[in-house]
Amino acid sequence: MLPNYITALYNGCLRRGVFPKRWKRAKLIPITKPGKENSNDVSKFRPISLLNVGGKVLEEFLINRINHHVVSHDLWNIHQYSFTPQKGTIDVAMEIKEFVKEGLAAGEIIVLISLDLKGAFDAAWWPSILNGLRSCGCPKNLYNLTKSYFSQRIANLSTNNIRVEREVHTYIHTYIHTYIHTCMCTCVHTYMHACVHMCIHTYMHACVHMYVYVVC
Repeated sequence: MLPNYITALYNGCLRRGVFPKRWKRAKLIPITKPGKENSNDVSKFRPISLLNVGGKVLEEFLINRINHHVVSHDLWNIHQYSFTPQKGTIDVAMEIKEFVKEGLAAGEIIVLISLDLKGAFDAAWWPSILNGLRSCGCPKNLYNLTKSYFSQRIANLSTNNIRVEREVHTYIHTYIHTYIHTCMCTCVHTYMHACVHMCIHTYMHACVHMYVYVVC
């Protein structure tokens, strides 16, 4: 009985494009960064968001379906390695190695620029993520579910005798946990993570280093 109910619940969310409101609440736990215990700067804390397990499962379903759309329509940039099935940092390193090897063999000068995007997921711009989903022809139910995922999100922080609760807007740093995997990719973040993951073709993905090869 219970498995059938759970299956019907998730299928309903996917079909109607609705992310349950009770799954949009995050409990923030501030963790002090190593070596910054005596600092008075708020940046000394690394906020960890505790989310409802049911919502995290639905996130995975959403991400998997968006990835399937991207892959089946050949929308993935061949130079994207993050959030890409069967690809990772080792593949990036090997591609750089081959590029440098070929350049040196040809007597060329190779320059490698590595950029680290600070707070890439924290600054993910939700309207741009949704626009990316529209541009890649994302199914309407998945687009609506992503839009619902971003709306009416609540973050609450409890410490000692103080309890603060705020709605998270698009212009406030998102607290979405590290997947989406930190939401979605974006496409999610994508992504998420989307955050949302998602299907934007660019050499620079919102959560990994971008490598630019310049040959003189």
